[in-house]
Amino acid sequence: MVDGMSNRKKNNHAWKKNTKNSIKTYGSKKHQRTPGVLIVIDSNFETIAVEEAKKLGIPIVGIVDTNANPDGISYPVPGNDDAIRSIKLFTSKFGEAVKVGLEKRISDSLNQEKQFEAQSKSESETVPVTTTETPKSTGDLQQTPGKTKKGNGSENA
Repeated sequence: MVDGMSNRKKNNHAWKKNTKNSIKTYGSKKHQRTPGVLIVIDSNFETIAVEEAKKLGIPIVGIVDTNANPDGISYPVPGNDDAIRSIKLFTSKFGEAVKVGLEKRISDSLNQEKQFEAQSKSESETVPVTTTETPKSTGDLQQTPGKTKKGNGSENA
């Protein structure tokens, strides 16, 4: 024992301190941009999250029970927020909706890329490529297969 505290107590104290700090700062450090939506299971319990989302302008989807106030929720979903089975059902359906939305976003972006590539290909095929050559002076030598001619038409031997 050092300073009246055992190693076990020191480790427990350090663990609690680290856990508390990580819980406080988890959301702000891990997010690089604001989320598109906040899904809340129990709006009475998560009042701080609902208030922060309102301040940031994030739409809120929340399960609203008979004991909850739906005024702060952008998209209230009526349901029981106390039963584990209903929470599992809601979270699975919310997860499926997010997955479908992400897949649609990816497929839309791929389709846009394909359309852009096709459009740029068709533009390059339809636009004729014109090259302008400078006219050669009469004194310059012009090459023809097998013969060398001067610009004025006389042959060199």
